[in-house]
Amino acid sequence: MRKLILSAAMIAVIGSDAAAQLRHAEIDTLPTKRSGPRYGVIWLSPALADSISAHNAHRKVNGTTSIFGWDFETQLMRNPTGVAPITSLVLGVAGLDQGLVLPSATWVVGLRTRDDFEVGIGPNASLAGVALAVTVGRTFHSGSLHIPFDVAWVSSKIGQRVSLTTGFNVMK
Repeated sequence: MRKLILSAAMIAVIGSDAAAQLRHAEIDTLPTKRSGPRYGVIWLSPALADSISAHNAHRKVNGTTSIFGWDFETQLMRNPTGVAPITSLVLGVAGLDQGLVLPSATWVVGLRTRDDFEVGIGPNASLAGVALAVTVGRTFHSGSLHIPFDVAWVSSKIGQRVSLTTGFNVMK
């Protein structure tokens, strides 16, 4: 009984806070574009590096490589008092520093807080096949310039990879 009362109290507090946010929120449903270049580093699991090597005439593949790309990001609404939904299509190419072209595409759906913390999840397609991507990050500001820092983990049947990326954009 005690657990039931505590659970009901927590639901009431969370529900009243959410309702208060909705009453006071100035929700702007116009999308905001935050697209821009991305670059960084990616760490490949040994199994993934071996697979890439096997498909490239057994060339030595370093497990740490560069990644460059473009993030087509849209914040679906502005909600200054709460979280806002975001969607992003990230097209990237890894391995250029090793003479390799390893393309990938990731579609992420997630949320951004008013303090610019982000979390998202979505499908990834690359030469390793289809996979699941999970990402977290934070965007810093310098005037109207936005500088995102993101960590992503991608898991496929062949292996895993982790990336650290940054870039810039101007919100439109």
